[in-house]
Amino acid sequence: MTRFALLQEMESVGRDMEQIFRGLALGRRCRPEPSAGVAPPVRLRKTAEGYAVEAALPGVDPATLEMTLLRDTLTLAGERSISNPENVVWHRRERAAGPFERTLRLPEEIDTEKARASFKNGILTLLLPRAQSALPKKIAIEAA
Repeated sequence: MTRFALLQEMESVGRDMEQIFRGLALGRRCRPEPSAGVAPPVRLRKTAEGYAVEAALPGVDPATLEMTLLRDTLTLAGERSISNPENVVWHRRERAAGPFERTLRLPEEIDTEKARASFKNGILTLLLPRAQSALPKKIAIEAA
């Protein structure tokens, strides 16, 4: 069986299983509800000085966040908590809760002494300047 045929067969089995479960759920789709999980989604962009990282952390107390930066590796850790009232029948739950840890490998080494962080409206913004060792250096050419 070729790789392509195997993938087609797997897709077919997936559709059949979805059809079976759709019938059991009285017409509702049985795919998992979309969720980013507990780890925060991030945006990483290059700036003139280095890099900017934005992490979406709604409902997270910034005092409970732990950030570590070692050369070109950034780690964000914390816990997202959501109230869970008793005797509630949930129809949809898309906000995940629990501890998280997210590690990003940055394209260049970062100057850890000059890194800055701010938290506003549930968005953590990190400004990470490149390390001196990552900056281009001009080399003088000696004539022979």
